[in-house]
Amino acid sequence: MLEKLFPDIIYESIYDIDFCALKRKGISGLILDIDNTLIKPSERRPGDRLLGWLKSLEEGGFQFCVLSNAGRKRTEAFARGLDIFAIHKAGKPSKKGFYMAMEIMRLERSEVCMVGDQLFTDVLGAKRLGIYCIYTKPIVFREVFTVMLKRLPEAVILKLFYMRHGKKTVSFKPDV
Repeated sequence: MLEKLFPDIIYESIYDIDFCALKRKGISGLILDIDNTLIKPSERRPGDRLLGWLKSLEEGGFQFCVLSNAGRKRTEAFARGLDIFAIHKAGKPSKKGFYMAMEIMRLERSEVCMVGDQLFTDVLGAKRLGIYCIYTKPIVFREVFTVMLKRLPEAVILKLFYMRHGKKTVSFKPDV
């Protein structure tokens, strides 16, 4: 069961992800979490750096779909004007949202990658379906109480990940 909480690789942030390596794995679609993965939970709209990142992904032949447990208002505020698909109240780690994202992109699970900052939602949901998964360090550590409660066991799980798998990360070590 613990393996279902282990990401395939860990990056400091979305901006460090090696997209050439993903292409070599046959991945052409990204399922993206919003809060603390793409933007701070306190932000409503993506900044210029994120907009440039999304544009470069698109130019590189990637499709993407936002998959968030946030409500409709939050998710639509993020996606407004970006011409991207966004699924709100996804219920991660439930499989349903992941299936919806793959259907929207018309891709199979071997062709997609989940990118997120939470082990119990993003990573577990992806791993339940056999989807390649990238864990990114949370942008900020000031979060809603329920998420903060999950960070302590996440730190323990990440420590076990490193003990079991060695360094399978890029420039990030958990603060344990």
